[in-house]
Amino acid sequence: MTSEINDYFPIILIVLSSISLILILMCFLKRKDMDDNVDISDIEDIDDIDQLRDMIDKVDRNIVRNIHKRSIIVKRIWQLKGEKGIPRYDSKRENQILKNVKSYAKELDLNEDKVVNLHAAIIGGHFHKK
Repeated sequence: MTSEINDYFPIILIVLSSISLILILMCFLKRKDMDDNVDISDIEDIDDIDQLRDMIDKVDRNIVRNIHKRSIIVKRIWQLKGEKGIPRYDSKRENQILKNVKSYAKELDLNEDKVVNLHAAIIGGHFHKK
């Protein structure tokens, strides 16, 4: 039995090493994919349009990811409200969300009405295919 294990040991070692390498690469790729934080503190020093466009792409990817996260949370709230017999639509909550968004937009010196309209579209959208 020991000699059989010794015979297979190099193969087992290669397989385990390969699996370890694959896991490390997966973690690296996931981290790289998720590392979409965009630092704009030195934006005035960037003169490369392609670099700036890459930054926009990262921001856009984050927007879509956050819409996805929000839709999952909303879906869970709707599920819980259904289970508890609570009406799913809550105009007071929707108005409070839009009021909050308007305040966030004002803090960032953005066009409040446009940001509120955009967020209203996000709130009203159903993003999951099923």
